[in-house]
Amino acid sequence: MSNNDSCVIQPILLSESPSSSGSELPNLSSLTAAATAALTQLSLKMQSGDVDVSGSANLSYNNNDLGSSTSTAEPLTNASCSQRERNPKFNMYKLSIEEQFDLIEEEFAAIEARTMNPRMYNFTTSNANPAKNRYINVLANEETIFPPACSESVPPTTGNPRLPTSGSPPSMSLASSSIKSLTSTAQNVWKAAEKRLLSTLRSGALAKEIEGNEEPTTGCATKRRPQCYINANVVDMRVEPVFVASQAPVQECIDDFLSVIYSCEVTLVLMLTEVEETGFVKADRYWPADSAPAGRIESFGNMCVYKDQEDPYTYDATHELVRRPFYIRPSATSTARAHKIVMYQYVGWPDRGVPDSTDSFEELLKIIQQYVVAPSAPRESVAGLENAPRNPITTSNANSTRSDTRAGKLTPPVFVHCSAGIGRTGTLIGAYTAIKLMEAGLLANTSIRRIVADMRKARFGMVQRVEQYMFLYMIVLQHLGIDVRKFSACMQPRADMYNMRWMEAKQKALLEARLAKR
Repeated sequence: MSNNDSCVIQPILLSESPSSSGSELPNLSSLTAAATAALTQLSLKMQSGDVDVSGSANLSYNNNDLGSSTSTAEPLTNASCSQRERNPKFNMYKLSIEEQFDLIEEEFAAIEARTMNPRMYNFTTSNANPAKNRYINVLANEETIFPPACSESVPPTTGNPRLPTSGSPPSMSLASSSIKSLTSTAQNVWKAAEKRLLSTLRSGALAKEIEGNEEPTTGCATKRRPQCYINANVVDMRVEPVFVASQAPVQECIDDFLSVIYSCEVTLVLMLTEVEETGFVKADRYWPADSAPAGRIESFGNMCVYKDQEDPYTYDATHELVRRPFYIRPSATSTARAHKIVMYQYVGWPDRGVPDSTDSFEELLKIIQQYVVAPSAPRESVAGLENAPRNPITTSNANSTRSDTRAGKLTPPVFVHCSAGIGRTGTLIGAYTAIKLMEAGLLANTSIRRIVADMRKARFGMVQRVEQYMFLYMIVLQHLGIDVRKFSACMQPRADMYNMRWMEAKQKALLEARLAKR
């Protein structure tokens, strides 16, 4: 379906409930102060030992599955312990299974309590584009929104702080320097894209749109070129590559989504959702249809897409991965430069859950790593125009572990999206970051907690569920050569019990709030 045939899609609410079913979308508002207070109380009680969120006292495991030992410290048969030796500050795997999960659940509850109050965030641009948001309660942080919004529309990050609301937890520590660094990354990535885009536009592709303008705008709207909005944020974890975490674009912003990918010369997009799951639409197609012939051009507003005749779509049944290479170019003229991207869709990851296979998840991590070390695909031109110059992204952070250039060429950001762009998307980016820290010998017991907290500074709600947070730990343990079979067997029962306790605490807090108003 082209953008011209689209209908208006009303944003819906992404369920906050940690229930295991992803098919129900309850009629709830954004996280209330009472619910946030429940998270705070739950976290404090966990730390004091007053609440057993795991329900371990009432939960028994099959000894045939877990064995007689409760430790995951046994190394794999052929695994080297070199990574463990290089990361001596990460040793939580030496704890018993119960103690490991107690620690993980306590961390996640504390993160939730400190980061899930929407009143702490600025969603100005997202609120101004309601028809382009897939979910009304999953919006883009203004400081790292991508493409960047007009600077004058962004409230200053210094000055009078936001006051906490009644019953809300203490404000998350967002230092001014940290926010400025995140904002600078978003602006630098888009600035580099502008310079390349300008050459393409002046070659005649979209000249009418910038006629009379010396420079293309950033995210700012003009009379001739409205602002692109895709509900996305730059997530710079100080490893290569820089990520852009995005929602799956709705029909109303597929044009914007393709324009941003084209402008930034993005060559890799990772899609972690199916188009439809459990009877609900989770994504809209922005790529050439699987059944479309190679020569067919499909338009989405000002942009069009078509297949690569020499590089067909493929499906990896083992890893449940669909590989779709295709071209994007402006619709205005057939002589416009065509830019090739490769989109991988992983269809083995249920909404609000964890991947069906760690092998498939590892394959996704390998795809990102191969992208980092491989040369970028050139932009092709029907008219035979030379490639636009590539300008390296620079960063002032001397401690960055990211190499911003490869032989003088820019490393474009990797776009990652699921449906909302927070749960599955955050889990993949978080796991990749943790593994890079491990490879550098910098992994510590606090690393995963800090990774998730930092990602939530960039995009609200990243790593949405406790089982996804547990999965991060499991992937790290697996890369350290730890036998994770017992951890894996315990993970879902512990997550289910945590979620049940979380719901009980939330309902109790809501009831108390209603009674207090009477």
